[in-house]
Amino acid sequence: MFSLHESHPGDAYQAPVWIQELASIHKDQVLQKKHKPAPPPAGEQKAPPAAAAPKPPQPASSGPKEEPRTNKSTLALKWFFLAMAVGLISSTLLGIYMAFKFNRSRALVWGMLIAGTVIPLALIVMMT
Repeated sequence: MFSLHESHPGDAYQAPVWIQELASIHKDQVLQKKHKPAPPPAGEQKAPPAAAAPKPPQPASSGPKEEPRTNKSTLALKWFFLAMAVGLISSTLLGIYMAFKFNRSRALVWGMLIAGTVIPLALIVMMT
């Protein structure tokens, strides 16, 4: 929601590769997504290739370039979805607690928890 899985050239924040890979499973249903290389450090600049074609002239801008602004309603919606995610996680943990507390068969509860972990992991392994 807050784009913590994305790295952009020139930004101070660079997302760890494992977060980018998990995000690509969720967003693109692939594990082997080619990620953009990290930008070079500020002191190092690559020299342009000698045979590079000249760039076409850019139209003159009418003033300084504005940074894209985040709409307040968009930011509020992101925080709302974060609250929903926390609520979903809380209700899931409460359901697991209740399953152990009020169910007679702990083996069934453990079996379902293990199956719910192993099956998605096996699908991820089969994707590679």
